[in-house]
Amino acid sequence: MIAAARAFTDRADLSFGAQIGVVAARPGERHLAALAAAALGSRGPALFAATPGGPAGGPWDRVVISGDATHDAEAAARARVG
Repeated sequence: MIAAARAFTDRADLSFGAQIGVVAARPGERHLAALAAAALGSRGPALFAATPGGPAGGPWDRVVISGDATHDAEAAARARVG
């Protein structure tokens, strides 16, 4: 999440909320993503899901999966690629 947030820092042409969807099994990860969206001045609602069937939108163009992602979160993210 930190690496994604860094990529959006000082980039007025990017919007974290409009371009990032987060699937996270742990509440702290979703909180961190929400904080990043707010801190980066997101120009739209951020999409978050706690479960594979959650509301994080889709289809997505691509996914980046953390090495410490839970199996369920990884499967949910991969299922959203269109």
